[in-house]
Amino acid sequence: MKNMHGRGSENKTPVFGAVQRKGRLSITPVTDTKRKTLEPIIRRKVKGGSVIMSDEWWAYTKLDDDYKRGVVRHKRKEYVRGNIYTNTIEGAWSHLKRSMMGTYHRPSKEHMSKYCAEFEFTYNTRSKTPFEKFNQIIDKNSIRVGYAQITGT
Repeated sequence: MKNMHGRGSENKTPVFGAVQRKGRLSITPVTDTKRKTLEPIIRRKVKGGSVIMSDEWWAYTKLDDDYKRGVVRHKRKEYVRGNIYTNTIEGAWSHLKRSMMGTYHRPSKEHMSKYCAEFEFTYNTRSKTPFEKFNQIIDKNSIRVGYAQITGT
């Protein structure tokens, strides 16, 4: 049996991701990798006229109307052509997979959005100190716990 990688596995939960070079990562579980699913996410997260680097996946072809798009052709063993490459997102996927398998072993589809949110936060705060990360989490937390709730008095 051939070793299977990539989009084609029926046992995987598809996750869509976009990362700005030297910038932020955005990842989210999706129901499938069809154009009708991915295109609205891209249009919501990426400003029109931006430059998008992608592989040759057919679901991205209509993006050429509103974005400048560079394409690497992985099926032809092309991974870099000048400034056109997807190595940034490929690196993020590599870290996500190692993180999931090393920490959760068998991540459930039900909680995939939580795994993705945790990884996205970790990736996007990679240059911050643990103290800065902690403060960011506290600042975003809308739940306030009072002394009486903690002590039960």
